[in-house]
Amino acid sequence: MTETIDLARLFTETEWELLCDRCGLCCLYKIDDYETGEYLLTRVACPFLDTQCGNCTSYSERFEKMPTCARISPHAIDLARFWMPKHCAYRCIYERRPLPAWHPLFTAPERNQTEERLLAKIARLVKTEHAVPLIEAEEVLSIRQNAVKPNPNQKLDYQLIGNVIEAPLI
Repeated sequence: MTETIDLARLFTETEWELLCDRCGLCCLYKIDDYETGEYLLTRVACPFLDTQCGNCTSYSERFEKMPTCARISPHAIDLARFWMPKHCAYRCIYERRPLPAWHPLFTAPERNQTEERLLAKIARLVKTEHAVPLIEAEEVLSIRQNAVKPNPNQKLDYQLIGNVIEAPLI
């Protein structure tokens, strides 16, 4: 990053929420490989992830119900981006890369004024030379729909290790 952007000042809270593409991959547990510094995505999902639509079923209470839920905010994006998938709009914006063509902001049948203003802000931030290959929407959907809920009768560590996704998305 050559230029720091104050995302909290640039985006309203509503706009920040609209950036989320509802892929649900944030809600899949990750393993931090201390030897390589990589984050490995697993198929084990938060119990509150709706794997069909990618939404949290307890969004307004998520931090109370799931203390390990990550707060994706403009202030925390510098650290969170390390484990976010490359296609994540929050990570794309932070790294000044284009959003995937399948992002809901582009694919919605009609856009309102808030969404149009948000797209204009994004367009001013993005540097097309920063573009990287991104995962397709179908693959994201497949990963989310093949997620498994944690089994409370087994150690979570073993469940995570046994459900690592081979293709690195992060």
